[in-house]
Amino acid sequence: MAEQSATVRTVLIAGAANLFVGAIKLVAGLLVGSSAMLAEAAHSAADTLNQVFLLASLRKGARPAGTQHPFGYGQEPIMNVSCLPLAVRDRPGREAL
Repeated sequence: MAEQSATVRTVLIAGAANLFVGAIKLVAGLLVGSSAMLAEAAHSAADTLNQVFLLASLRKGARPAGTQHPFGYGQEPIMNVSCLPLAVRDRPGREAL
């Protein structure tokens, strides 16, 4: 259980750092008018969203075993994180627009 809380704490710290860095990049991009900096801000927003998905899958994976899932949900975060790149694979194309 301590390993789970350390993992959640790490994800929360990384998400907060991504959010802070993204906000700085957004402000800098708007002040300077740099499209590259705005693209970096969008990239940081996507990283923050990935952290949110990871946190949600970790919480879902910590649920105890039940009748439908007799072995528990422990492997679900691995599957969710593995499928996440497929869900956002066309994100760079959307950022370029």
